[in-house]
Amino acid sequence: KIDPGHVFGTGTHETTQLCIELIENYMKEGVDISVEDFYQMMADRAGTFPKTSMPSVQDYVDVFEKYVKDGVPVLCICLNAAFSGSIQSAMNAKNQILEDYPEAQIEVVDSEEVTALQGMFVEEACRLRGAELDLKEAVKLLEEIRPTGRIFFTTNDLDYLQHGGRIGRAAYIEADHIDLKEYRIGLECGLDKEEFGKFEEQVKAAFRDYEGEIKRFEVFHVGATIGVHTGPYPTGIALLKRCRY
Repeated sequence: KIDPGHVFGTGTHETTQLCIELIENYMKEGVDISVEDFYQMMADRAGTFPKTSMPSVQDYVDVFEKYVKDGVPVLCICLNAAFSGSIQSAMNAKNQILEDYPEAQIEVVDSEEVTALQGMFVEEACRLRGAELDLKEAVKLLEEIRPTGRIFFTTNDLDYLQHGGRIGRAAYIEADHIDLKEYRIGLECGLDKEEFGKFEEQVKAAFRDYEGEIKRFEVFHVGATIGVHTGPYPTGIALLKRCRY
């Protein structure tokens, strides 16, 4: 099973730890402050808008080099490039590593996803790794499912989205039918566990007629990286097609 720290923004792996700036204090998520405490701090300090800081090139170099020295292929899955410049740091680190280790196998992939969707995308990568696929073959399969990701979420106010410049970019899709057996379904929650519990029951009830097609609902705690933009009370549902393997 994947270490949840490899999901971007959960803060338990070197390349996923974003720094959070709150009232001129810089903290590493999962190191200096837990996600729960961060959300509570936001709730207690209404009107204060934290910021995030992406990993540096050296952060990526340090992690890549540990595996490259042992001849282990590296797949780095980054946050949606439209939301973060972290993928550019990863690409620069890759190029830097290749100067010293020209035979290194490193693939840097823009997940084009965020939060729970990216977590499911990473888990699909781990499933392919478990099948012992070649790195490039795995990347090709992942790129096939990348456009299928969809996420729908709510929050109790729009202040954080407006402050972060996220409002105004809307997209929608229409579909006559999707085969749910081919999809992963993730539910995500923030600080309000009571509200999330009600939401989870409502979602399960809505999908009751498809119980034979859905293996399980996966629950993700929204990391502080996304919480900076949604506020402390996000609730949502994410869908991502499974890799054809």
